[in-house]
Amino acid sequence: MPVKTTVPYSEGIFSITFTCVNWLPLIEKTNGYDIVYNWFNYLKLNGHYIIGYVIMPNHVHAALGFRKTK
Repeated sequence: MPVKTTVPYSEGIFSITFTCVNWLPLIEKTNGYDIVYNWFNYLKLNGHYIIGYVIMPNHVHAALGFRKTK
């Protein structure tokens, strides 16, 4: 079930989970692991940091640190 909420914080550590529709193993089938790694690189280039993550065939768990940016 998708949840969309407004986060009232501009920085901090957040736990994020992404799931594929109907829990299909789309990350594995499309070899989408590089997409996740590229997203992590983009975050790091913008001053944020990755605390930990797990990439599964059908979902991703990540603990991310966001710094206040422009």
